[in-house]
Amino acid sequence: MELVFKAIDGKLEPHITNLEAFNAEFKDGDLVVCDVKKETRTGAQNRAIHVFCNKLAKALNEAGLSKLAVLEKFKNGALVEWSMESVKEDIWRQIQLAVINKKSTTSLDTKEVSEIYENVNRFTATRLGVSVEFPSRESLSYESER
Repeated sequence: MELVFKAIDGKLEPHITNLEAFNAEFKDGDLVVCDVKKETRTGAQNRAIHVFCNKLAKALNEAGLSKLAVLEKFKNGALVEWSMESVKEDIWRQIQLAVINKKSTTSLDTKEVSEIYENVNRFTATRLGVSVEFPSRESLSYESER
């Protein structure tokens, strides 16, 4: 982590843009800085992203919303159905890039997964009339048993 200080009124002051990413503690005139590492997304969250993308693909297909209709892309004149992979690539990843500017889901932290889901769900609900809940731990356990 890079620390940036600014000179203010003849004193060095930390320039903090993200308080959550940094913890500073003063004792006896010393500055102790600890890098607070964000937790990356969990294995359960990764499975949940895939389950969500699969469920959204099914919901979009059942609603008759082909990729052509949603993305306004022309692919050999055919209506292309959604798959887990196409939802993840064409919807999830595009919103992820726009919202947090990260390409890979492996670099997401736990809060970012929720933030992206909320944006994806808002988009599909308001623009397409399709809303799918993000899987819970309980539903993931159920899915893996099926």
